[in-house]
Amino acid sequence: MPVKSTSQWIVTPNAGFDALQYEASVAIPDLKETQCLVVVIGSKVTEFQVGDKVSILFMQDHLDGIITPQIRQSTLGSQRDGVLRQYGIFEETGLVTLPKSLSYIEGSTLPCAAVTAWNCLFGLKSNPLQKGDIVLTQGTGGVSLFAIQFALAIGATVIVTTSTVEKEQKLKALGVCHVINYKSDPNWGETAKSITPDGLGVHHVIEVGGESTIPQTMKAIRPEGVVSMIGFLGGKMNNQTSFSLIQQQLCIVRGMNVGSRKLFCEMNSFIDSKGIKPILSDQTFNFQAAKEAYKYMDLQDFWANMFSDIKADDLMHIESITPKSENLEDKNADALQLEQISIDPKVERSLNRKFDFRILPCLFLIYFFSFMDRSSIGNASIAGLNADLKLEGKAFETALALFFVVYLIVDIPAGWVFKSIGPRYFLSLSIFCFGICTICLGFVTTASQLYAVRCLLGFCEGGLTPCLYLYIALFYKHTGIQKRMAWFYTAAPLSGAIGGLLASGLGKINVGRFKAWPWIFFIEGALTLLVRIFCFLRLPNFPSQTRGLTDAELQLARVRGGAIGNGINIDQEKEKFSWNKVRDGFLDWNTIILSLAAIGSYCNIYAYGLFSPTIIKTFGYSTIHSQLLSVAPYIFAILCVLFCGYLFDYLHLRGPFMIGACILQAVGWIINIAAKSNTATYFGCFLIAGGVFSGINLMASWLTENLQPHYVRATGISLSVTMGTCGGIIATFTYMDTGSNVGNWVQLGMCILSAICAGFLMWKNNAENKLRQRGGRDYRLHNASSPEQLGSRHPAFVLSL
Repeated sequence: MPVKSTSQWIVTPNAGFDALQYEASVAIPDLKETQCLVVVIGSKVTEFQVGDKVSILFMQDHLDGIITPQIRQSTLGSQRDGVLRQYGIFEETGLVTLPKSLSYIEGSTLPCAAVTAWNCLFGLKSNPLQKGDIVLTQGTGGVSLFAIQFALAIGATVIVTTSTVEKEQKLKALGVCHVINYKSDPNWGETAKSITPDGLGVHHVIEVGGESTIPQTMKAIRPEGVVSMIGFLGGKMNNQTSFSLIQQQLCIVRGMNVGSRKLFCEMNSFIDSKGIKPILSDQTFNFQAAKEAYKYMDLQDFWANMFSDIKADDLMHIESITPKSENLEDKNADALQLEQISIDPKVERSLNRKFDFRILPCLFLIYFFSFMDRSSIGNASIAGLNADLKLEGKAFETALALFFVVYLIVDIPAGWVFKSIGPRYFLSLSIFCFGICTICLGFVTTASQLYAVRCLLGFCEGGLTPCLYLYIALFYKHTGIQKRMAWFYTAAPLSGAIGGLLASGLGKINVGRFKAWPWIFFIEGALTLLVRIFCFLRLPNFPSQTRGLTDAELQLARVRGGAIGNGINIDQEKEKFSWNKVRDGFLDWNTIILSLAAIGSYCNIYAYGLFSPTIIKTFGYSTIHSQLLSVAPYIFAILCVLFCGYLFDYLHLRGPFMIGACILQAVGWIINIAAKSNTATYFGCFLIAGGVFSGINLMASWLTENLQPHYVRATGISLSVTMGTCGGIIATFTYMDTGSNVGNWVQLGMCILSAICAGFLMWKNNAENKLRQRGGRDYRLHNASSPEQLGSRHPAFVLSL
């Protein structure tokens, strides 16, 4: 229930500390229509919820960039009311979420001292602090201590000046290697410079003394170094510093004034990722003792950050938050909206059930018919297609290969336009087109016609596989994506199983001028068109457009697919295309390594899907019997895919199981190479099917997990499928006149290639995760123009192994 009054400190015309007067009961102004109470969040407030721990921006309108006169007018405690009060009303953009690792007391030190220190070290984008730099700080006040902690966390060397042995011991306990007593060493600037390699000087100086310390600062700074001017604690002197000192040192001198909201958010992410805890003073003051706190602060003889001994009644409550003002909206079309969200397990379970019911059946049917339509030519071949069309030599293999040639050309562009067109419309159009092409295959009468229609089928199905992966990644967080992929990916082996059963029945149809094999294409194509209608009616374009979601489910659905780490999530629906993301997708080592693995895995899966009916037919059975025998290995593959999918998500591992899947199918290929009996060859088919379908599903989810944001992921997945399609082209020519064993040897080699790639990627990602934990990638936060766009390159992002 909203309160009617508040207690606060006000400034009166009196002199000195008597100007501060405490008022125990002050009326709260009426709220405007555009504002919403914390107890009931309005529909236009999207970033915060009731109960969120927040901090307040020093300059309420300073979101990013330079400080204009208008922004200065938004300073709290000056042109606007300060925060020595229990309740306040703020715009949404005037607040930031506190780091989750900090308490209210610790968080109260951030808005001024911490943000100022962060701005000093990282605010100058052309010259941010980096690992290995040297920082000189003056004293042990709040800004200096935060600068020390930030610098040590990133791997910089810190030199500190102080005046007492007690403070020197505390500084060394923090990890500071070099402490200079400025009272016993008045030439401390030269001393600091002598500590640096080759005596060049320090990279950054946190200057708080002013006129009395600048001459020594100029001695310590190196050419092109940065001096951040914060205060004048040393007092005013008659002899001011000559500007010639600055000119001689060729350094950069910055006047500092806290920092922007963007810097505040960057700093909070860094604090959470490094586990930094503010250093607090032993002296505490409650809210009513604010005047005594100011007096103590005026002594300038304290260690660490001042804070109040906060009790529940002393906390400043956000009585209302207004929505973002229209003029404060982010004008950068490429910027991603980051949100810190807390996930309610009940809400998430409910959301998953709704998505599972609405999405997974559609994805299953799409993948089922796409795989069956492209592979049905194998069943048509043994049902008489080759004889009727007089396909001789390599004509049949050429028809197979042409599909993949066109397919791989379309893959990457399809991934880029998938979200722009709208996932629902893209998938529906693709299904309709390849359904028509499948029907047309039943009408071909020559090899040329077969080639042409296979090319059209490749064009229509091109991009479908990566887009299905991208679609499911929009709706689920990465820790639960594998078992969902497993469910719709079972459509691939099931299409092989049912395709064989269906072909065995359709092969008996003899109506009019169409004999046997055309009916395989007619019936399967017609069923595909029915699926298109069903999917168009059920599939939502984006998570936020799914019908039947509650408000809590809607908010969670919109952002959780873009999880980076530390609770940071990217709103993928609002992400804009950029060529920089395409470049990042191409150059990411996960893309490169798994694209190489995809050549092997896709070669295996297409070789098995296209030629297993022919291999089984060599057993000497009838066409119908051979097609029926091809079903059982696919059933085994379905069980393997589902078992592995749930196990992968439970253990959060990918690499070991992908290697295991490669080993399973490798044994199958070896059996087929060495087997002298039909029984052994048939058993080998089971192992191959189980291994190849499990492995390729795992590879897809592995890449989906490790690439962010959407367009980086779209590029990486599409490239891997494109490279895999090259493996499909290889597969079409591996079982030629030279005998099946040559094909088996090729498939064994491809299987080993995939296993090696999986092992190498495990090692590479593990090493990268350790490097990120040590802070070795934190420089990306400071060098990036927009750190939220780092995606999977963000230091907080943990790569899947």
